[in-house]
Amino acid sequence: MPGRCRRRCPARPCSTCTGRRSRANAFIAAMSLDSGPASWPEEIFPNWRMTDVREAIVHVITETACHAGHLDAVRELIDGRSWLVLT
Repeated sequence: MPGRCRRRCPARPCSTCTGRRSRANAFIAAMSLDSGPASWPEEIFPNWRMTDVREAIVHVITETACHAGHLDAVRELIDGRSWLVLT
């Protein structure tokens, strides 16, 4: 990917982030959510395969949310602050 974003949580995304988002949106818009992958790394994932674009998008959202939660938990351990407390 061209460029590398060095800003953290900007009020307005920098041009690098905006460009990446635009390319991803264009790619998703051009695909049918039911279309399967054009290729798959069988040597890496021989027993698992995403069946369509919809599954890939859900996977990315799930992984992002999971890892964001991990980072938030680490940050709470470091600084002792909780951002959201449900009681």
